[in-house]
Amino acid sequence: MKSKEFELAVECYTKSIEIYPNEAASYSNRAMAYLKMKKYGSCIDDAEKALEIDPTYLKAYHRRGKAL
Repeated sequence: MKSKEFELAVECYTKSIEIYPNEAASYSNRAMAYLKMKKYGSCIDDAEKALEIDPTYLKAYHRRGKAL
């Protein structure tokens, strides 16, 4: 993310999700990458999945809100 290689970040977070599908942070972080790429629908989908796993995850609410 720091290097602004958002497509690579999406690939890495996707691999993380495949290994740990119940980790809200991976969905939320991938949502941030999608947000930076202006892929708002994908950002919203990932933020909502993160919130489904952990309804207290504030970053996911923030990312979903920015995408909306």
